[in-house]
Amino acid sequence: MRTYQSKTYKYAVGCGELRVRIAIKADGNFHFLLANLDNHDNQCGNCWLEVISNGLTALLRHVKQEEIPQLVKNLKGQRCQYGLQNCPNSLAQAITETFKKKEP
Repeated sequence: MRTYQSKTYKYAVGCGELRVRIAIKADGNFHFLLANLDNHDNQCGNCWLEVISNGLTALLRHVKQEEIPQLVKNLKGQRCQYGLQNCPNSLAQAITETFKKKEP
């Protein structure tokens, strides 16, 4: 039986609510990232988030811990018509929280 620890982050973004779930395997290794957008006006955002989630999952499975800040920096640099609290910034925030270094 596989055991995973997951955490769901919720962010109010300009066009709705973004939920980001990140799962970690029992051995402490990253397993997957899943994001979905709860907005009733435009469901095309969910298609975009599915593609981004799949890409980020593949990338995070192979990236080194010291490379994560650059990934976060690239996500934070994106713009959205709804302002600063947008999907890329929220994804960056969830990844930062998940992969922050544990103090000894």
